[in-house]
Amino acid sequence: MSGALMVLGLLYGHSESSDAETKAKAYAMAEKYMNRFISENGSVVCRELLGYDLSKPDEREKIMEKNLFRTLCPEMIRSAVRILDEVLEE
Repeated sequence: MSGALMVLGLLYGHSESSDAETKAKAYAMAEKYMNRFISENGSVVCRELLGYDLSKPDEREKIMEKNLFRTLCPEMIRSAVRILDEVLEE
């Protein structure tokens, strides 16, 4: 998710603070990406995607027990890359 936003920033970001048009386009691209990811996956927050809070040791243990880092996380990465590709093609 954050990697996709970095790609959009590199492609559409602005380097001059007075360039409002380029800045608006970059924000619009990022918003389109985020909205599509949320629409397809329900959230952009890891805690919500995983169903557990990584900052809590007992919940992190459940994530490990359920192997979510190897099952769910790769699916979210695939989704993020696919959505980025679609947004860039439009």
